[in-house]
Amino acid sequence: MINLQFSCAALGAAGYSQASRDYISALSLFPNEVNLSVKSVNFESINTDQSLYLRKIGHLIDKPIKPDVNIVHMTPDCMPRFKVKGIPNIGYTVWETTKLPEHWVKICNEMDAIWVPSDWNVEIFKACGVRVPVTKIEHTIDINQFNSSEVWSDATFGLPQDKFLFYSIFQWNERKNPAALIKAFISEFAKKDNVALVLKAYKKDGSAADGTWIREQISAIKSSMHINDAPNVILLHKMMSREEILQLHKLGDCLVSPHRSEGWGYSMQEALASGSAVIGTGYSGNMEFMNSNNSYILNSSLTPVSGMDWPIYSGRGMWAEPDIGHLKVLMRHVCENRAEAVERAAVGKSDMARFAWKNVGKTMVNEIYSSLGRSPPNI
Repeated sequence: MINLQFSCAALGAAGYSQASRDYISALSLFPNEVNLSVKSVNFESINTDQSLYLRKIGHLIDKPIKPDVNIVHMTPDCMPRFKVKGIPNIGYTVWETTKLPEHWVKICNEMDAIWVPSDWNVEIFKACGVRVPVTKIEHTIDINQFNSSEVWSDATFGLPQDKFLFYSIFQWNERKNPAALIKAFISEFAKKDNVALVLKAYKKDGSAADGTWIREQISAIKSSMHINDAPNVILLHKMMSREEILQLHKLGDCLVSPHRSEGWGYSMQEALASGSAVIGTGYSGNMEFMNSNNSYILNSSLTPVSGMDWPIYSGRGMWAEPDIGHLKVLMRHVCENRAEAVERAAVGKSDMARFAWKNVGKTMVNEIYSSLGRSPPNI
């Protein structure tokens, strides 16, 4: 057995935190191979509800062990603070453009190994100068959450039940490209089409001011298009429990993500696991699990990075510029070919089974053993 410390923000609201909870849950399925302890830190002013996870991870937080290996699941900026001397330290991170922040390369090379979720990220990290071993460990999900007959939540969020619901889940920024989604939707559909677009979005936090700012952006986009019969765009600006996120996936008919780049693309993966149709940009980490058999792939071209609030997103890097005209075509096609969309979504749901906790957890255990030069266990 190996004593493993998993250092992360286990109780936060960000994507890193959600991924950490799933990795911890996956590793906890192998108690005979890994003696697991979680060192949980907090980088955010808000946390999120963990009722579906605490019974799996709560007893592991600050569990006393003498670790043989330490996984630090954070952005590289934070990794040096959580290294443990005298043992292998594995950094798990993700990135979204073709150019890593330069100081990240140095930090990554001071770790013993780096894990990333996609082949695309493996290529980027190596091309940018990371010389320590870079290994793909895919993001994992609790398949049981999506297959269970249990009703996690009966919330409807005031959404219309008689309309075809396109939906998207994101932080409002240029990488997520919300303006393209709104423009495509408003220009393609009219009120008579009986559709709506639901945006589960925030900019900085869950404050009233944050929600007001997003509503102003949506209004400005709509006003600039001079369309009098625009269909409804609905903003859900609230912190949601895990159960409510699962319910939103059930209520929505088609998740749309005209992103410019993703290290992985959690919302698309979870939408597929939920049985929703998915339209997503055919570029970057989400192509690890999306294809033309299980999703609707949005055309794009490469363009320099710009418009992000954080200077680590250098314009020397590239990301995708989705084709809004093609997005309009895909949204119309899904809306008017619902039987096909349901069939394709069913393929996606089946495909996501390979990312179950047990499958990815086994891969993680084998890599942890290899990091210590030990033969992988027979699991």
